[in-house]
Amino acid sequence: MRNSSLSFLCRPALVPLLVLLTNLAAWSGAFAAVPLENVGEHEKTVVSVGVQSSLDPLFFTGSFAPTMAYLRKTFPKLEFHAEVLDDDALLRHVREPSDFDFVFLDSGFYVFSADRGEMRDIVMQTSPQSANPSASVGSTVIVRAADERFQSIDDLRGHRVAADSPESLGGWNIIQGVLAERGFDPENFFGEVFYTHSQYPGVAALVANGSVDAGILKACELERLMAEHNIPADAFRILDERKDAALACRHSSPLYPDVILAASANSDPTLVKAVARALLEMPTSPDGYAWGIGAKTARTARLYRELRIGPYRYLREVRWDTVWENYKPWFAGLAALLLFAGFHILRTNRLVRLRTRQLRVALSEKDRLEQEARKSRDRLYQMERAGVVSQMSAMLAHELRQPVYTLTNFAGGIAMYVKKKYAADPMVEKASQGILLTRQSIS
Repeated sequence: MRNSSLSFLCRPALVPLLVLLTNLAAWSGAFAAVPLENVGEHEKTVVSVGVQSSLDPLFFTGSFAPTMAYLRKTFPKLEFHAEVLDDDALLRHVREPSDFDFVFLDSGFYVFSADRGEMRDIVMQTSPQSANPSASVGSTVIVRAADERFQSIDDLRGHRVAADSPESLGGWNIIQGVLAERGFDPENFFGEVFYTHSQYPGVAALVANGSVDAGILKACELERLMAEHNIPADAFRILDERKDAALACRHSSPLYPDVILAASANSDPTLVKAVARALLEMPTSPDGYAWGIGAKTARTARLYRELRIGPYRYLREVRWDTVWENYKPWFAGLAALLLFAGFHILRTNRLVRLRTRQLRVALSEKDRLEQEARKSRDRLYQMERAGVVSQMSAMLAHELRQPVYTLTNFAGGIAMYVKKKYAADPMVEKASQGILLTRQSIS
């Protein structure tokens, strides 16, 4: 995407000039004083007011200037001094204790500062087109009515568009958020972008004369142009028009909170209370703006964070703190995963040691039982072998005794026969005695 500035377009010093005029008008204004508690006797006579430079230029003429005049009339003994703050200066004041008592800023910067405890909201601007200050800022995407090429914002990919400012919430930034929600890369979606910076020709004029294919306006800007310049209602078509009763103007985007007046953390509570009460009782400005109580402010902060703009521009920088801020949920998940893994490893190691110890005990017990079983088997084998030998010896002895006894009987019979039949023969007698002695030794 290529951002272009036409040679006849330059950013004006309109906003600082308007703030300067409000400071010069410290002793004049269009509103009568409202009797409140006498905060003018407060020891601090100068009240510093900061205002975000990237707010809608119409805010400065339609709301900021009347508001400052009203506060000066309401608190004549206090000197309200206003100063325009660019994004860098505003970031310095929302990141650390501020020198300002009050700051006019959009809800994205406010939530960023409130999260750090440096700011607290007191009132939120209400517009004549929306009764709900939390849903009064949006964007409108227009094309020429006769141009049938574009039926949706998605069809604008690679084409030329015009917008007022790359810093405006209503208009450019909200549409960038719509593209991000649809899965596109907002920074490289359009082919070429022209920023008019509130100069002539405006966004609608560039669309009408064919210089660009589409225009991105702040919601309600198209209705204002039609009313002031008699533009025909059918001159343009609105892409992806949304039906939302919260805003009376035609729009193409979700709705976001309007401007917030916030008090710094070190502001005098009595002064803050008095200013809040005064603004809530302030009559509606000639352009229909007033101050009320808002609620939902986080949506703008989410948009700024996703687009990495405004107070979250630092997320584009590659630093350790940026990486941490960008991927904090992932780091938290990784830390939880590592913690779980470490716990699981420790638990597993403990279980492994326990199971190993139990296994060693079981193996030792198994070895001991196997050794005892082996010894028992050896003893049983020895007993079985001894029993076999004993049985064999008994059988052998039994088998030997029978022939020996038989032989002894025959020897005794021969000895008796010889003795009776023949005269006593010493040799026969000796042989018989020898046979008997041998039989006794065998048995």
